[in-house]
Amino acid sequence: MSSKNQDIFQDSPLKDSIRAKIDNSFTAIPDTKPLQGGGQDKAAKGNAKAPGKGAAAARYVIGAIGLILVLGLYMASAMLLSDTLMPAWLPGVIAVPVALATGLPCGQWWHVVTGCWKRWVNMTVHVVVVTAVLAFSFVLANDRGAKGEPVKTEVTVERLYRETRHHTKRVSRRHYAQGPAYYVYFATVRFADGQTRNCSISKELHDKLTAGQAATVETREGLFGYDVYDPKTLSQPGMDKKKKKSRRTRYVGPRPR
Repeated sequence: MSSKNQDIFQDSPLKDSIRAKIDNSFTAIPDTKPLQGGGQDKAAKGNAKAPGKGAAAARYVIGAIGLILVLGLYMASAMLLSDTLMPAWLPGVIAVPVALATGLPCGQWWHVVTGCWKRWVNMTVHVVVVTAVLAFSFVLANDRGAKGEPVKTEVTVERLYRETRHHTKRVSRRHYAQGPAYYVYFATVRFADGQTRNCSISKELHDKLTAGQAATVETREGLFGYDVYDPKTLSQPGMDKKKKKSRRTRYVGPRPR
C-alpha cells in the first residue's frame, strides 16, 4: 500500500468505527455462564428462601419465650418486694440507668431476636430485658442474703378485711365451673418507718385482732440493709407464750361415798 493510501486510511473515520466495534464485542461477553435447565434455578431459589423462613420462625419462638421470662421476672420481683421493707422504686432506679448505659454499645445485638436494625427498637428491648434481670437480681440477693436470727418487730394493725373467692369444680373432662365461695382474710400492718404491707392471716387471728392494735412480726436484716419479714409470723403480743398447764391433783382410788 502506498503512503498516500495510508494517509487516507488514517484520516478516514473507518479506523475509529472498527476500534469501537472491537471494544463493544469484548464488553458484550458475559462474565459467567447461564444456568442450564430451569429446574436447577428453581431449586436454588427454594434453597435460598428456606433459611429465611426458618430464621423468622426461630425469632418468633425465641421472642415468645423471652417475653414470658421477662414478665415472670417482673412478677417475681413484685412478690419479693411485698415481703421486703424496701421502696418499690429503688430497684428501678438502680437498674434503669445501667440498662440505658449498656444499651448504647450493646443495643444492636438484639437484631438477632428482633430481626430489625432500627436503633430505637433494639434499644427498647435491651432496656426492658436488662431492667427486669437487674431488678430481680437485686431484690433476690437482698432476700436470700438475709443474715442473723429473726427478730420480733412491733407493728400496728391498720386494717382488717376479707376477700371472697371461689373453688373450681370439674363438670366434665375438659370443662370446669365456679364452685362454692370461701373467704381469705388479710391484715394491713404499718411498720415503724411508715411502710404498710398486707399479710394473709387465718380466720382465728382475724377475729382476735382489731384495727389500731399492736402486733408482732418476725424480721431479718437483708443483704443490702433492707429488712425482710415473714407475713406468716404475724401474731398478737403474748400469743406465742405457752399456756401453763393446771396442776390439779388427781385422786386415784375408790371414790368416797
